Amino acid sequence: MDTADYNNLTHIMDGFFCDITDTRLSHDSFPNLKSTYDNNSSLRLEVSHDLGNGYWEIARLNSDLMVFMSTGMYYSGYDQLIMPVQNFLTFRFVISGSASSTFDKFGKPVILEGNTSVIHTRKNQSYYFSVNSDVRLCYVTIHIRPGLLRTRFGTDDIELFSKLTDASDRDGAGEYLYGASLSPGILGDVYDLTNMPYTGIRRRLYTEAKTTALMCRLLQEIKDEQSSDPRMQSFDSTINQKIFEVQRFLTENYVHPPTIVQLAQQFGLNRTTLSAAFKQTVGKTVSEYCLDFRMQKARELLNDPDLSVSEVAYAMGYDYPTNFTSAFKKYYGFRPKEIHRSTLV
Repeated sequence: MDTADYNNLTHIMDGFFCDITDTRLSHDSFPNLKSTYDNNSSLRLEVSHDLGNGYWEIARLNSDLMVFMSTGMYYSGYDQLIMPVQNFLTFRFVISGSASSTFDKFGKPVILEGNTSVIHTRKNQSYYFSVNSDVRLCYVTIHIRPGLLRTRFGTDDIELFSKLTDASDRDGAGEYLYGASLSPGILGDVYDLTNMPYTGIRRRLYTEAKTTALMCRLLQEIKDEQSSDPRMQSFDSTINQKIFEVQRFLTENYVHPPTIVQLAQQFGLNRTTLSAAFKQTVGKTVSEYCLDFRMQKARELLNDPDLSVSEVAYAMGYDYPTNFTSAFKKYYGFRPKEIHRSTLV
């Protein structure tokens, strides 16, 4: 793999974002560049040691599609000014940590861990992408032009995207279009993208395949929501809002999740209504949601070579590593040490 420079970064980001040497952007605020591969269509940026420990990876899959992947621990807060040079849609999937994009025209939508968001990003409407301090962040962001979204993914039947074009509202403000929790399938796709073992052309092919799978999965979920029978929506908006608050609370307290009774008391719902509304809104029971999220976090931590299996077990709230190993094997079908061993090779 060849050493990268800022010309490589400018080449990859050309047509989506302003040249990073532009005086409106902070050239020095980008993490340290490490390497590039695949004919300058992708590169990896190591997070500087004073900022944290991790990486960004940027892949330009074609002229109208760009993918950002990142995982790591941020010790200090991080802000990066972004200047789009065309309209595009931003799909962000956050497994852990939280990130935000601050726009002058419509505020600061925060994407919490375990959630996805879709933002219509507009030409020449700069914004700050921010990461808080002392967080372990793992996410994938896909930037795609509306025209390519329509032709490649057939979105004319999805009301949310059917009227968007490359030139629509060219001078308008950015717009928050969609937000939801990550389904187990999407969690798996994001995990695979941020932990792929391949290099060179195989890495690019895998990135293309997984990005396509991730987009297809999300778009189908949005389509299914749109097509759901409104007569099945038996809970009012107040209860639905509380369910989203419950879900957010669970993602923040997954190590020691509360019981159904405790949740019902805290959010002012009876147990039966909470259980039924959560299952209908999220697609799984509270216990299933907590287990999925906890196991996904455990699998992420096991990829850190500095953490032992026992340390991951304790971080996940298990008093005994053997209990963690049993739970992990029951969920995934293999022992945690099999993942941990591969990271040490």
